[in-house]
Amino acid sequence: MSKTKLQQAIDSVNRRYAKGLNDDDQVAKMVLIDSQTKGHTFSPQYDTYKLITDEERLQDLVNKYGYWSEEVKFFNSILTKKGGYDYMQKLNQKHTGTQNGKTN
Repeated sequence: MSKTKLQQAIDSVNRRYAKGLNDDDQVAKMVLIDSQTKGHTFSPQYDTYKLITDEERLQDLVNKYGYWSEEVKFFNSILTKKGGYDYMQKLNQKHTGTQNGKTN
């Protein structure tokens, strides 16, 4: 899927939420589109969602929970599904200080 499709899904959820309408179906659709969109994801805010890059999400999780946390491990499994192991590894290299298994 494309960044545009994910942004449209996010906007749909945010509009329905702002009107006080049930948005469960739209959130499920947004999650599905997110799982098929390499490079971008959504970030839950106080009462909305916003579009961010996969790298920004990874950095947010590292900052909040630490690199070796369960939250980061789970997100890495999502990255692997989105773009394969190499994609996940590339995004993680700057956080571990390694490249191709070697310490920088």
